[in-house]
Amino acid sequence: MKSYFGLSTKVEDVMTPRSLFKCANEGETLRAQQIAEKYQFDSVPLLQKGAIRKYWSREDKKVVQISGKHRILHDTPIEVAVSRLAAHMIQFVHYRTEIVGIIDLSDLNKPVARLTWLRPLLECEQAIVMRSEEQGFTEERIRAALGRAAKDAQQFKERAAQRDLLMPLLGFAHFRDILKVAVALGFIELSEHDILRLNRIRNRSAHIGQPLIEKNNDIEDLIWALGACQQVLRQIG
Repeated sequence: MKSYFGLSTKVEDVMTPRSLFKCANEGETLRAQQIAEKYQFDSVPLLQKGAIRKYWSREDKKVVQISGKHRILHDTPIEVAVSRLAAHMIQFVHYRTEIVGIIDLSDLNKPVARLTWLRPLLECEQAIVMRSEEQGFTEERIRAALGRAAKDAQQFKERAAQRDLLMPLLGFAHFRDILKVAVALGFIELSEHDILRLNRIRNRSAHIGQPLIEKNNDIEDLIWALGACQQVLRQIG
């Protein structure tokens, strides 16, 4: 999958490193369960002569054997890893033959992981603004496409001008309204439902106070959003 802005957040950037693991020895399933409940961990690795081959699953309430479906390479891009997390919830991160960390859905709430979704959303926003300039649309035409949202954008533009920040009117509109303008001008085809869906994901990825992942089903939105951004950028050309 394309890495936006030439960057890609890797699994190793957001994982919990092995040095921070709270483990139990193999056979100590009660202790593993207690650790999981106390710290709200989804999994607790079980040590067998220093090696990790099994873990206690808080969701399954049992010991699980680590297999290929639970293993992921340290340099895997997050946008690739999300599908693995959607299917198996937890991944043990490998460097060569060694387990060096662990990643689960909660790690996607870390600031660096949020960039995986914020970057392409911002690229869509910037591409639409640039396309409107390239096509030579007048400010009056942009104002008409913005509708009621034009008033707020104009106020932001006037305040910025006082600080010598000169940008086109569309550059001061909210993300949701920029997408609507792109539809109105014929740049892209996107339903109102999908515009609102992308806007929610943008807000959650940009504002640290809002979790990107609250429940397991949220990951479907994240996978969809990356594909939707690619489609928008292809349509803009």
